[in-house]
Amino acid sequence: MLSKQMLQQERCAAVLQCVINLCMSETLHPYIFHEECNLMPRVLSLVYTREKGSNDEFAALPSIATSQKGANKDSVHPLILDMSTVLTPSTDVKNRVMILLRNLFSRELARQKLRSYGVEHVLRNWLLHEKNTGITCDISHLADMYTEITPGCIYIE
Repeated sequence: MLSKQMLQQERCAAVLQCVINLCMSETLHPYIFHEECNLMPRVLSLVYTREKGSNDEFAALPSIATSQKGANKDSVHPLILDMSTVLTPSTDVKNRVMILLRNLFSRELARQKLRSYGVEHVLRNWLLHEKNTGITCDISHLADMYTEITPGCIYIE
C-alpha cells in the first residue's frame, strides 16, 4: 500500500518526479495500474476537489461522447473520491501531474486505465477549480486530449 506520507505536500513534488520516471517504462504499467495499487488514484486525487458546490458544477459537465471507444461513462473512481480533499496549491505538483498525464496519454493501456479512473471528469473538475489562469489552458488541452474520439492529437506548445 502506498504510504500516505509519500504524497504529503512537502514531499509530493519530489515523489511525483519518481512516479513520472516509473511510468516511462511500459513494463511497469501492469503494476502501476493494478487494481490493488492506489498510486494513480492518489496522484489524480491531488488535482480533484470536493469543495462545496463542486457536485452541482460536476453534474453540469458535458458527458463523454458515447461513441468513444473504451471510454469510461461512469464518474470518478471511488479511491479518487475517498482520497481527495481540496485542489493542491503547489504549482510544481500540478505541473508534474500534467507531465505525467501527457506522457501516459501516448500509451494505449495507460490511456484506457486512466479513463477507467474517470480522468476526463477529474480534469474538468480541476479546470473548474483552478485559480492559476496560467495553467488553465494546459489543463483544458489535457482534458481535450483524453476526451477526443480519436486519440493521438497531442498539443505541443
